Amino acid sequence: MAGATPNYNVRIKSAVVIQLLSGERTVEELALAYCLDTEQILRWKKQVIDRLPAILAECDSGQAPGRESPGD
Repeated sequence: MAGATPNYNVRIKSAVVIQLLSGERTVEELALAYCLDTEQILRWKKQVIDRLPAILAECDSGQAPGRESPGD
């Protein structure tokens, strides 16, 4: 299917963003290693950074990230 955007596994996305945020690899190195566009990697990084406050707030409340409390 021409022009279709590939769907990447959450493990791949996580591995890429963790390596980028840790400074282990640059965006360019990751793009080459995973055959990704640098803009895609930067979008994933932004998504993680944008969602981080909510994730940490859930952790502070004693609720596991992404899980609803039993009364919900």
